[in-house]
This record gives sequence, structure tokens and C-alpha cells, in this order.
Amino acid sequence: MNTENINRAKKLSLISGYVSISIIQRQLLIGYNEAKQLVEILLQQNFCEQNYTREHGYKVIAHKDNT
Repeated sequence: MNTENINRAKKLSLISGYVSISIIQRQLLIGYNEAKQLVEILLQQNFCEQNYTREHGYKVIAHKDNT
């Protein structure tokens, strides 16, 4: 996975406070599979909570200095 896209997904998620496949897909103009991989990476890095909510996705738990 491209480090630039990971960093872009992190910055986007910090702004919204949540990580979701659909938000990343729309904002980064990428396909579903790539957006899903980015979310999985952010979950593995403990950037966001493991619990998914239907309203928003995964809540960001990382701080701005962790991007």
C-alpha cells in the first residue's frame, strides 16, 4: 500500500474524527478495495477503535502528532 495514501487517509480521518471505507473512497477518489485496505491498515496501526458504528464507522483514537 502506498504510504502517501495512508497519510492522506489519516489526515482526512483526523478532520472527520472517524474512519470509514466510503468516506476514504469518495474523498481520495479511489476504489472500494483500496479504501478497504486503507481502513484495515489504520485498524492494525491502532489509529482508530476496533468497534464499528453504522452511523460513522470507526472512531479515531490517534492524536494529530501520530500521522
